[in-house]
Amino acid sequence: MQSEPSVQELFGENPYNALVAEIRDFAIFLTDSEGRIVSWNEGARLLFGYDNDEIIGQLAHVLFVPEDCEAGIPQQELDTARAEGRAEDVRWHLRKDGSRFWANGVVTVLRDDKGELRGFAKIARDDTARHNSEDELRTSKERFDLVATATNDAIWDWDLTNDTVWWNENVKTLFGYPLAEVDSSPDWWKERVHPDDREEVVHSIHDTIDGGGQTWTSEYRFLCADGNYAPVFDRGYVQRNEAGVPQRILGTMMDLTVQKRLAEERKIFERLADNSPDFIGICNLEGQSIYLNDAALNLVGLGELEEAKRVPVAEFFFPEDRDFVLNDFFPNVIRQGQGATEIRFRHFQTGAAIWMVYVVFVVRDADGKTAALATVSRDITAKRQSEAEREELLRHLEFERARLATVFQKVPAFVAIYRGANFVYEVVNPAYYQVVGHRELIGKPVLEAIPEIMGQGYIELLTGVFTTGQPYEGREVMVRLQREPNGPLEERFLNLLYQPLREPDGTISGVFSHGVDITEQVRARRVVEEARAEAEALRLQAEEANRLKDEFLATLSHELRTPLNAILGWSNLIQTGQLEPEDAQRGLATIERNARAQAQLIEDILDVSRMITGKMRLDVQSVDLARIIEEAINTALPATQAKDIRLQRVLDAGATTVAGDPARLQQIVWNLLSNAIKFTPKGGRVQIRLERVSSHIEIMVSDSGQGIAPHILPHIFDRFRQADSSSTRSHGGLGLGLAIVRHLAELHGGSIEAYSEGLGKGSVFTLKLPLVAVRQQTREERRSHPTTDRPIEGELPHLDGLHVLVVDDQEDTRIFLTVVLAKCGARVTAVASASEAFETLLELRPDVLLSDIGMPDEDGYSLIRRIRALPPEQGGHTPATALTAFARAEDRIKALRSGFQSHIPKPVEPLELVTVIANLAGRHG
Repeated sequence: MQSEPSVQELFGENPYNALVAEIRDFAIFLTDSEGRIVSWNEGARLLFGYDNDEIIGQLAHVLFVPEDCEAGIPQQELDTARAEGRAEDVRWHLRKDGSRFWANGVVTVLRDDKGELRGFAKIARDDTARHNSEDELRTSKERFDLVATATNDAIWDWDLTNDTVWWNENVKTLFGYPLAEVDSSPDWWKERVHPDDREEVVHSIHDTIDGGGQTWTSEYRFLCADGNYAPVFDRGYVQRNEAGVPQRILGTMMDLTVQKRLAEERKIFERLADNSPDFIGICNLEGQSIYLNDAALNLVGLGELEEAKRVPVAEFFFPEDRDFVLNDFFPNVIRQGQGATEIRFRHFQTGAAIWMVYVVFVVRDADGKTAALATVSRDITAKRQSEAEREELLRHLEFERARLATVFQKVPAFVAIYRGANFVYEVVNPAYYQVVGHRELIGKPVLEAIPEIMGQGYIELLTGVFTTGQPYEGREVMVRLQREPNGPLEERFLNLLYQPLREPDGTISGVFSHGVDITEQVRARRVVEEARAEAEALRLQAEEANRLKDEFLATLSHELRTPLNAILGWSNLIQTGQLEPEDAQRGLATIERNARAQAQLIEDILDVSRMITGKMRLDVQSVDLARIIEEAINTALPATQAKDIRLQRVLDAGATTVAGDPARLQQIVWNLLSNAIKFTPKGGRVQIRLERVSSHIEIMVSDSGQGIAPHILPHIFDRFRQADSSSTRSHGGLGLGLAIVRHLAELHGGSIEAYSEGLGKGSVFTLKLPLVAVRQQTREERRSHPTTDRPIEGELPHLDGLHVLVVDDQEDTRIFLTVVLAKCGARVTAVASASEAFETLLELRPDVLLSDIGMPDEDGYSLIRRIRALPPEQGGHTPATALTAFARAEDRIKALRSGFQSHIPKPVEPLELVTVIANLAGRHG
């Protein structure tokens, strides 16, 4: 048998050297122990591009990219091979021409028979194609994962070869199913298709798969994890192999809930717009109409929307207004996002101007860019016409008011109003000064202003009218007056009329004086025949003066008599005794309401008079605004309860003390609250807020009422100014309340502001008062009105066993006070004079004294001084309060200084009266 040839016989002594040298698919080279290349095969030349003579003797570092060399990678490979026998690397390598390729290589250590290191062998191959393929696959997968994550749809992949379904995370986001709970079986999906939709949906997808189709779409309802069904739009793409056999179907499921809701909202908007009476429209930025509702088309006389779309937006406006709208208003709206103005549209058929409140706002696209302009506007043509008519009426009323004022100032008859038992001058016309001489009168008592009339009987005449209520009329009454400073007394002859001024409750608060100076007539008559002609002229002049007097009084009484109609009418009906109890009660309420209205009317007129003449005075003291607000709220509660209005208070617990007149401050707060309640509909809300802001205190009264029109807002504090002064207005009044509030605020060094976003949006009134340093009184120094110690609300306090001595010269008043106090359990002794009261007090020792001030013979001031002069055991310390029509701040001070513990101005509410009595007696429960 012939033996097989050996390797050496076939390939020579070094067969592997020849093999390595000719291998072309792998780069094989040897390095010494330092890494210098000592051999280089054909595969290395083809892979790296170096010939033998170019690379032999160089370090293998030249085959690595610069960043790997800087990182020491070549040396790390040698160190790893030296330590472990071999080292693998898969990284970028560098060719001679500078190009890069991805290589997979192995470095093997070479040792001699003694184990000494001789060098290294490295085998490498080009792996760029595989690396790029893996990168592309990874990139493709990353892109798919990114799409699956970024899309809002649920993505599914149904592998038809093994009948499994893959879902992305949005199956949880959209439908609430965690991926861990989602079965890979297609049955999981089929079971969640709505039963009414399932057969059709499953049938359609299988028809697409089995029928050779490529795209499948369907809209159906899909069960969510919360048990509700969501509308979805599903689409799939079928992948087939070269033989057309379906391999998989990849799809996306879109939740249509938002789209369905938006479509429904769009329908609702269209229905609302079509049924709205307002002009609703949308135009693009090129000035072309996109949408107009029926009301808009009808308003401008266009028949169809398509017709309107052909008309440029500029044509909708009155010719004189177009330049403003296009070049001023629209650019401003685009800059600010919205805008409003009053502008004229034109009627396309008649050319008539249509006044509109033109409200425009921008419509933005999904990127937030302005895409169109929209408007919701209202026809105010009729309102404009009404305003013009109202302005004309206001001008006429102002003319009449000015004419009345002129008559008052120029009427030859002298006129004066005295207030209170001291007869303080409140109103005086120029003719009066002509009689008495030019001296300071307003705010002074008669005897102080004209001391020379003492002993001439005039104070007695005034007192008689004030106490009895009977008018006095005198002819050719003589008076001696010092008409010039330090001058002689001059005789003047007057035709004089004194009439009592009554409050709504019938009490007399002052005297109205009217007359004519007939001195010249009397003197002329004394001259006998020489002055007959002059006397006749003076007589005619006097008659003319009387005629003018009557006209003046008729004009003045017109404003004062209106409430009397209801008062007298109901009084007559009630006195017949034939009314049902509920009708009688309604009549009494009407009488009280009109009486209060007349009192408020007179008080407002007098306040305005004080404002005009600059004679309004303040009784400045330390005032706790929180208490003032609480008292005003208690007063306003019945009105809020009647209208079911929520009255909220937000009072700052910090410093709320200012220097001011408590009565006037309460008048401000009450006026603001009353105004808010008056213009707030039933079920509304009124809030009063008190807070300290920097160096001042703010009282803010806000409401949810009818609001204030923008054109009225700048004039809201003007005298006689009302938002609606027509004969059909909903709210009465003279328009004086807010004017008085502003004047009082300014007298206190503060200010008042009004704000409203417009009609139907409520209003806010902000009172700002300076915060000043005031000395805090000690408990002993504080003297407050007893009515402020407890809120005036709820039932009358009990006065069981309390003995009250009532002193008043008016019988009706005594009866009223006796009934009120007795009803609360008090024992009442009522007397008509100060002398009777003093004797009764010594005899019966009552628990509380309630006394009038203005009484014949001896007034209340004298009475209380006599009582306080008594020792305690005889009643000298009897608690006492003054109940009087003298309601000024100086009257209150005088009463307190005379010895009364408190001062109650007439008219008085029963609850306030009983509360004061209870406090004086120490009954605070």
